[in-house]
Amino acid sequence: MRLLLRPILCAGLTVAGACHRDDHSGPPTLRLGRDACSECGMTIHDERSAAAILVDRDGRSDYLLFDDIGCLLDAQRSKGSEVKALGRFVHDQVGGDWLRGEVAIFLATDGSKLRTPMASGVAAFADQTAATNGQRKYGGEILDLDGLVEWRQRQAERRGARPGG
Repeated sequence: MRLLLRPILCAGLTVAGACHRDDHSGPPTLRLGRDACSECGMTIHDERSAAAILVDRDGRSDYLLFDDIGCLLDAQRSKGSEVKALGRFVHDQVGGDWLRGEVAIFLATDGSKLRTPMASGVAAFADQTAATNGQRKYGGEILDLDGLVEWRQRQAERRGARPGG
């Protein structure tokens, strides 16, 4: 009987240990209507505008969730020195799937036609054709992540927001 219990006990401890390991690497699982934006505090309801940053907090990975890509950009600007970003995730405006922010193609508009939860007017696309179609419909600029960060900084400066905060 003891010979039979040992493998079962070892397997159980291995599974329990795996459940508590901190090995986030891909996009988070959103709980729409329950998770709150790390920047503005609003509840996340619109999956296609939702975004996330995977961060390192003292050797542990964790997610910062956002209801709008604009909130992700603002948090990155204001908290940049406080957190180490391991990855950024956004939703494809067309298919709704998570995309790595570093490979997404962004459409940045004035927000009057392309509505987002916090009126950033920013949408992510998986491919250039979809982004171009979005641009025909909503106007705006097609940008990569670095270009989008610069665009958002210019927008903040125009609104009179203090750079870096």
